[in-house]
Amino acid sequence: MSVRSEGQFNSIIYEETDSYRGVDNRWTVLLNPDDMKAMALSAGDKVDVVSAHCVMKSVHAQPFDIPQGNVMAYYPEADVLIGLDRDKRSHTPAFKSVAVQLVY
Repeated sequence: MSVRSEGQFNSIIYEETDSYRGVDNRWTVLLNPDDMKAMALSAGDKVDVVSAHCVMKSVHAQPFDIPQGNVMAYYPEADVLIGLDRDKRSHTPAFKSVAVQLVY
């Protein structure tokens, strides 16, 4: 999922930190702590986030309380991972569900 920080209004970023989530760098992917443990990742380790459309390289991994198997990254930085496809029936943009893989 992509998310805005509290220091952001739409696509205008007023500050790099996100005090809501305890993040001081927007080039970050937030992961379930149990997923990080299973991948032998520690807070601050670098990963590549890969989708069918692009790659975010050397992104900081940080634990956060999200469901296992999910990742969260900041908008607009993570937009490169999201294609232009839309659901044929509802015309919902692809950002509702984007498969990614972490390479570490």
